[in-house]
Amino acid sequence: MATIHLNSSHRLLDDFNNISIVLASVAISIQYLQSGSAIYNHGDYAALDGKCGESIRIPLHGPVQVAMTNQYPSYIDIVIEGNTGVQNVGQQRIAGLNNAIDGIISPYFVNFYEKHQSDARNHFGTTYDIWPSEWRIGWVLRNAFAHDGKVHYRNLNTPSVIWRGITVSPANQGEVVMRNIADVADLLILLIDMDNVLP
Repeated sequence: MATIHLNSSHRLLDDFNNISIVLASVAISIQYLQSGSAIYNHGDYAALDGKCGESIRIPLHGPVQVAMTNQYPSYIDIVIEGNTGVQNVGQQRIAGLNNAIDGIISPYFVNFYEKHQSDARNHFGTTYDIWPSEWRIGWVLRNAFAHDGKVHYRNLNTPSVIWRGITVSPANQGEVVMRNIADVADLLILLIDMDNVLP
């Protein structure tokens, strides 16, 4: 288990604050519709499993409460651990909300990639093949999101990329990314990994 402390100087604090607000709002809505009340306490979280064999915990208590007071968090702690076996937002399964959650989260991924790809090029070089696996698979996923969510290579001789056990290659051409190759948890963990390898 690893705890990632996103503080005010971290590139991902804004994105994870917004993502936490969205996921907490979904959890509150589900809980309220099912039980008539929705109360989360400090330490409650949404655990999302990824295809990479890891789970990411997003806090459910705090993001909405802080936003409602017109304040901004000074930090957010994100935990990455082995898969839990159940995708939860609070205690509720979210399989029925997959498309909506994908549509909300994937733009954060694309935005981070586009915002920092020049940093990656400056640091790793302009040749995609020599980039670290985090940024190579980031390129593949970002490209997929720009092509109706499907893997799209212009050059079918592009080498495959392996990141945390997930392999993508031109053999996956045309395959829908979400839930076949990656899940929301993978996108969020990959954001952290992509950020970590940048200077």
